[in-house]
Amino acid sequence: MVNLKYDQNENNLGCFESCIIAFPSSIFSLNFHLYDYWAKCISSSFVKSQTLYLNQSSENKTDKLISIIQEEKPSWVFVEPTFSLDINKIYLNKRRNGYRLCSLLFDSHYLYRSLYLPWTSISDLTVCENPLYSGMYRRYGINSHFLPYPFEHLDLEGRSFVREVWPISVSFVGNTTKQKPYRKFYLDFLVKNDLDVQVYGTGTANGYISYQEMTNVFTKSCVNLNFTQGTISFGIQEDLVYERILNGRVFEIAAAGGLCLCEYSAAASAIWQDFQEIVYFYNERDLVEKIRYLIENPTIAGQIRNNAYQKFCAEFSKDVFLQRLKNLMLECKGLHLDLNLEVQQIIRTKEFTFESRKISFRTYLKNLVEVLGLNKILSYLKTVIRFFGTGQSRSKV
Repeated sequence: MVNLKYDQNENNLGCFESCIIAFPSSIFSLNFHLYDYWAKCISSSFVKSQTLYLNQSSENKTDKLISIIQEEKPSWVFVEPTFSLDINKIYLNKRRNGYRLCSLLFDSHYLYRSLYLPWTSISDLTVCENPLYSGMYRRYGINSHFLPYPFEHLDLEGRSFVREVWPISVSFVGNTTKQKPYRKFYLDFLVKNDLDVQVYGTGTANGYISYQEMTNVFTKSCVNLNFTQGTISFGIQEDLVYERILNGRVFEIAAAGGLCLCEYSAAASAIWQDFQEIVYFYNERDLVEKIRYLIENPTIAGQIRNNAYQKFCAEFSKDVFLQRLKNLMLECKGLHLDLNLEVQQIIRTKEFTFESRKISFRTYLKNLVEVLGLNKILSYLKTVIRFFGTGQSRSKV
């Protein structure tokens, strides 16, 4: 195995030798600002680093990543897993070259079983933005830790978080297209109850705004809304996932000194305390009542803003992220988790990944039906697919 070279005198924090960071986004992606910031944060722990945005390459993604690894010989490789990477090739390359692999899991509720769990099984370290999922990975003997990505925060020390009048009363920044139908339901309900809500993002009247503009909205708003029902469509409406999650928006609002009124989720409540650093709502009427309460009680709202900002700086800032990541990497030195072959053999089987392949097949059929105008046979295809899935599950018994 490669021995980690670590300089204890480097900024009193230490610095590792070299790394490669592989992200799925490119400069044309809406998430590029964040990916670029996260890459710079991670790479600052190393003497030498290289960041690869996978969808910028026209070559085979796996071969491209492996060729860079072969050339640079890094001590660590950080990957946010995607289906475009061949896990088997990466696993064999890791065993052959002796570097340590860290899986960076973002929105892990979407791809927990079909993608992320296999990747974590071959990783020396897994960092996860959701504390509940981090525990779920640990059930498999995986070295998983809750460590959300850092966000840039404003310097608000000495500023008052209490204001009687705000430039924006209530705001929401995010996707409001038909992929997120419950968001439109909530926002329409607020309008019907005479609440002025400024909405920004894909599908809204104000449209997409830059990251800096989004931060300004958080800072200027009395109340910032956040919805936690994560959704993803696998091609058929009934396959939509409505799991309530912990997303990065809560951290971004806190970093900007804003007050987050958040749809309740167990993962969020494990981190942010209700009416101390955040306020949770449970239904549309509760949402209306709490908006009015926070607007009418500026002192209480200001204290919540201050608490959230102070907590972010103390527990989730860039410096805290870097120190925790370095500590976790040092703890990996003698773990040898890559020898956990029993878990990998179970997870990396055709039966285990069957669901993801079935989802891809469903999506292909749906698109084909729409293109050919064969809507009349759609219900028949659904029945066949259901039978196909049932037959597969029975065959396992």
